[in-house]
Amino acid sequence: SEACSSVEVAALAFAKEESMWSATQFISGIQTLHESSGMPWWASIVAINIAARLVTLPIMLASQRATGKMARLQLELLPVKKLQEAMTLAPTVEHQRAIHSAWIAQSDDVKVRLGPDIAKIMGTMF
Repeated sequence: SEACSSVEVAALAFAKEESMWSATQFISGIQTLHESSGMPWWASIVAINIAARLVTLPIMLASQRATGKMARLQLELLPVKKLQEAMTLAPTVEHQRAIHSAWIAQSDDVKVRLGPDIAKIMGTMF
């Protein structure tokens, strides 16, 4: 139990060190804004919160855009996935070949329509 709590304390300390903005930096920013502007505490807290959200807004928008593109891409690839699953369940080689040719045609259609978008999506995600 004591070893577990020391591991938790070490993990929390590491997380605090690795975070981009620590709580002490936010508190320092609130104090600085409060003292330099004469704003009440509640207004300083609101102002710092709004500033932090504005700073992270471009990251949030890019993330939402990439998530939307991935959702659309997943819907487009659903028929290809179903054909691939059907091919593994096909009872004969002839059935497998027919499904495979349908799968290739569907895959090529998706590649033609979404090929450039896939690179863009991966570029915005990573």
